[in-house]
Amino acid sequence: MMKDFGHPKYVKAAFPAGVSFLDRDYDPETFLRSLTPLTDRAKIQDVDRETLASDMFHEMGSAMMRMVDMSQRLRTSEADRSRAYVEIADLNEALKAAKEQARQAEERAQQLAEEAARKARQEARDQAVAEFLASDAFQEEAFARMNDLFKAWGQTLEGKAFARSEGTSWYNLGLFRAQQVLSDRFLAGEDFPEPSDNLDELDTSIYYPNGGNPAGEQPNAE
Repeated sequence: MMKDFGHPKYVKAAFPAGVSFLDRDYDPETFLRSLTPLTDRAKIQDVDRETLASDMFHEMGSAMMRMVDMSQRLRTSEADRSRAYVEIADLNEALKAAKEQARQAEERAQQLAEEAARKARQEARDQAVAEFLASDAFQEEAFARMNDLFKAWGQTLEGKAFARSEGTSWYNLGLFRAQQVLSDRFLAGEDFPEPSDNLDELDTSIYYPNGGNPAGEQPNAE
């Protein structure tokens, strides 16, 4: 309130125009203060202090309210931040688990693909072997190799001994069969075929039962 004493309207009211008793510079606020009684001046100062204190208390209260609000917001922000950290940790764990599952799935898929490829190769090899075993080329090759192996084995001591044993057995069997044929044809009054040095003209059917061939097949009836 005291600061308003220097306002031009107060000066104009207190000092009308044309006043001539002021012969030097003056301070309107100081001059007005000098005209105010001490009791009134004290009351004015008390009112100013109360007003100032009230304003200060009001500002302090407002500041405290703002501090409380800021504190609450800070706590809320800290809680939100904590929840965010927890959520981020959960997301990281979920991402880690998903990556591990993806890695395991990729490994299983690769293993299945490798197993399928291996199985396909094995089936292809087995099929090729089966087809080769069933082919005439395999039989010819097998018999040729068996013949070569048998010849090579026949040159060994064991092979020679086996050949002598088998040769003797087959010779005895052939001789016995020849005796049977001779006896049967002699008793039946049948003649023997004419001897020939040509093997293609040699009739060997007489040595087989019922005139069969070496394969055991019966001759076709005409």
